[in-house]
Amino acid sequence: MEKNKIYKHYNNDWKKIVENIRDSKNQHLILELLYSELKYDNEYKNLIINKDWKNICLNLKDIIEKLSLTSQTKLLVILVYLSKFSIPNLETFEFFFKGLKKGKRVGYNSGYKEAIEGKENKYLLAKKKKEEKINNKKPISPFETLTNKRIQDWILGDYNSIKESIDDCQYTSQTEAYLHLIKGENVFLTGPAGSGKSFVINQYANMLMAINEKLKIVKTSTTGISATNIGGKTIHSFLCCEPKDYNLPYDEVKEKYLEMFPSRWKIGDKKLKEADVIIIDEISMMSEAFFNFFVNRYEDVKSKAQVIVCGDFSQLPPVAKKEDVLKYGEEISKFSFDSEGWQKLKLKVCYLDKLYRTKDRKLSYILNEISLGRGNSEEVKNLLMSLPQTKNKFKKGSALIVPYNINVEKINKEEQEKNKNELNTYIPKLRPDLITDNNIKDEDKETNCKKIMIRDKCPNEISIKEDDTIMITSNLYSRDLWPDESGENILVLANGTIGTMIYDTNNEYPFGIKLKDGKIFNIPPKLITDGYYTKNEIVSENNNSTYEIIYTCTAAYEILPMKLAYAITIHKSQGQSFSDVTCDLTSSFMKGLGYVALSRATDFSGITLLNEYNKTFPFNSLSLEIDPQSLDVKKKTQSQALENRKNSELILDVVFNSPLSYIEQLGKRRKRRNVKKKKQ
Repeated sequence: MEKNKIYKHYNNDWKKIVENIRDSKNQHLILELLYSELKYDNEYKNLIINKDWKNICLNLKDIIEKLSLTSQTKLLVILVYLSKFSIPNLETFEFFFKGLKKGKRVGYNSGYKEAIEGKENKYLLAKKKKEEKINNKKPISPFETLTNKRIQDWILGDYNSIKESIDDCQYTSQTEAYLHLIKGENVFLTGPAGSGKSFVINQYANMLMAINEKLKIVKTSTTGISATNIGGKTIHSFLCCEPKDYNLPYDEVKEKYLEMFPSRWKIGDKKLKEADVIIIDEISMMSEAFFNFFVNRYEDVKSKAQVIVCGDFSQLPPVAKKEDVLKYGEEISKFSFDSEGWQKLKLKVCYLDKLYRTKDRKLSYILNEISLGRGNSEEVKNLLMSLPQTKNKFKKGSALIVPYNINVEKINKEEQEKNKNELNTYIPKLRPDLITDNNIKDEDKETNCKKIMIRDKCPNEISIKEDDTIMITSNLYSRDLWPDESGENILVLANGTIGTMIYDTNNEYPFGIKLKDGKIFNIPPKLITDGYYTKNEIVSENNNSTYEIIYTCTAAYEILPMKLAYAITIHKSQGQSFSDVTCDLTSSFMKGLGYVALSRATDFSGITLLNEYNKTFPFNSLSLEIDPQSLDVKKKTQSQALENRKNSELILDVVFNSPLSYIEQLGKRRKRRNVKKKKQ
């Protein structure tokens, strides 16, 4: 088809932007942005996957209108800053208006008001104002925000101007972290809640991909919620093993999988070996036993990947049941910081000391004092006493987080009663028809199913009303939600996702969830099975033997993976942020709970303390304390970070003399790997 025919539906302005997108060197960034939001849109998903630029361009206006405001802005930034072309007629791009207003989040904060009003071409205006700012002031740090144009220039090779003015640049903790990352060192990135840890690792990953899109950057986390926040997967699924196996010695697990699930183990090995960078977020939730398992496997496959662990040990430790601690040992409940694996990786400590989640001085001060073991000081208590208090357990629009599960259940029942909508009930379904164990009699199959339901504490029924606040209780992947859909099994809804219940009688699965961003998902029942694997030898006529692994089901049932969430536990809130939050700090049962609860807030004024029984103080002393082990880790990391900072000039000199050495090394390694694959 001729070019003019392709654009027959567009005016000249649309034709110009379409041509620019087609010719852009950053097509992969545009594709990633579109795919992140439209991967479940059947209309446009295949166009993006197949890189069908002709039809993407034909439907560009409709596609962009489906994006969120933030994504629209990010697209604008990719087009203007990275592709370096100006937007033609502003009136053509109505979908950008609201996005521009949000532009401060992504670095496009110059002249956006004037641009919206159509006073002057927004790109030229922004460029002019930026030049004026640079001429009138000393150069700002190229690393203060990693989206800064200066750092983009440096990474892409144009770093002379930065080198000339390096003396005027402010050396920040983010600078330090980035310099260690770009050198290819294994890094432990830490700092208080809201200091920008996830932001730094995401920006670093984006920078690497912008330089070489073939690099394999693996983003993982210890929880489903935090994994979705960084656009990754859980570390458990990345390693292709069952969660309970990470408590066992590495050699024992390896032997088991090579015998029972060899293909599964080989897939995990392959992913580890091919990775160029491995990121593990929320490291405080990863036990010593699990981290040692990861490092042993990392060394076993002779991986050369850069390892970046990220998190704050002042937050909650690994969750382990008492019976599991007795069975597997204390290593499953201890932090990974002092583990053997930690020492083997020789992680360089980078401590981020500036808070970005909140610029509220009061909240920053409280969190810092608690993390340093001074949470029960008079200053902290006086500040907490100045917060509003409430007896009401739930306020619409506010997240209510409490320590105990029993309190959560009580509050949820009370709040549901206030909802006047009709009650919809789901009864978990026994599935004795799926039992394949021939040793179980037909009359005993149903009893077996009931037993594992009791073991799993499965409720007899789930009763939810439309508009109830609910939480997803299990990681739901694309194949769980759309079983017939082929392709990669992507995490869609993480365990802990909160939204509003919807009930659609016209749908095969009437129960669903509506998220804050307006997305709706119908939730099918999730199948839970119990059983064992057997290895059967098959001997051919030539006396050659092969093996077949058979899963024998002993019990099964179906459960709706959702529950009421007017209130959630502090443990479930970790990894989330709330602009309005109500915290119950009156009955903490372990140290660190208060710190995690308060650090979920983005602003001091958005915190309300629950004081149901009119207590003199709406908090207890335990809630404002930190585990001694956490405090010890914090002191060690801070001292190591200070030691690193003494050598900052040396680091700068080394990096600026060879800024792309590590990235070039990654690129060469990837090329060699591709050559080997072609030969095979």
